[in-house]
Amino acid sequence: VENLQSSKSTRATILVRLDTGGQEALQYQPGDHIGICPPNRPGLVEALLSRVEDPPPPGEPVAVEQL
Repeated sequence: VENLQSSKSTRATILVRLDTGGQEALQYQPGDHIGICPPNRPGLVEALLSRVEDPPPPGEPVAVEQL
């Protein structure tokens, strides 16, 4: 793992090298992007959903907008 931005930058661009284990379906090229979405802590999800009227199931993705 390597940060590609200057230490003075407010942005983060991280280079991560992945071992695909020889899987031909997993061939990444320079410039390809991958998104990593860490899970939310169950207690936080439950606390938030307890305050929502007619909440979705805990495992269902939702989009939040600021109005």
